[in-house]
Amino acid sequence: MFELFLLRRARNDLRKIRRDTAADWGESQASAYIGEIDGQFARLQRFPESGPACDEVRKG
Repeated sequence: MFELFLLRRARNDLRKIRRDTAADWGESQASAYIGEIDGQFARLQRFPESGPACDEVRKG
């Protein structure tokens, strides 16, 4: 399985998504959004070729 790296900026963005979603639509919806995102991260780890290349971030 491939390792997934999130830049600090991306981690901060995810925290903001969670915080803003919880404030606007509640904790349940925030958990659902983050759960979906986490699920996509897991899919990319299992099947890295399913996503676009991001060679500008890291080769491969």
